[in-house]
Amino acid sequence: MTYPREKQLEYQKQWRERKRQEIADYNRAYYAEHRDKYKVWKKQSRTRIALAIASGEKEVPKYLSRQHRLERYKRNRVRILCRQNGANGEHLDRLLAEQATGCDYCSSHEQLEIDHRTPISRGGGAGENLHWLCRKCNRAKHTLTEQEFFDHIRKLLDRPRHGHSESKIAA
Repeated sequence: MTYPREKQLEYQKQWRERKRQEIADYNRAYYAEHRDKYKVWKKQSRTRIALAIASGEKEVPKYLSRQHRLERYKRNRVRILCRQNGANGEHLDRLLAEQATGCDYCSSHEQLEIDHRTPISRGGGAGENLHWLCRKCNRAKHTLTEQEFFDHIRKLLDRPRHGHSESKIAA
């Protein structure tokens, strides 16, 4: 019998609370028993990185490189965002591929967020409704649909700028 995800998470949280001290004691004992292994592993990792850099290798071994850890973080972040927004595996693959192109509106790669083309408050769902926006574009779009947002931008671009009337520009 399967339980709803919320119920499973609540049970796990309660279990961790009950067992918190027991788990902490076990972890301390395990670390104390295997402390030498941890120190050797940490030293080996640092040595591998230093040797790779010193020998002039173009790339540090992939599992040690900062770039690899950053990519792994981004993939996990996308998975979490997809889960929160109700997307499934095929949508996750699409979003991961589209992440490299940046914001759908301005092509920025800074502070990317998953946005709903049609907001949930306006009847939008997950899946094909999800796309990448930078934080600035996402905040500007707010609860507008894509079409409404583009119309709003056109209005802003078409209106005369503050302090510039048509007669001053023509003169």
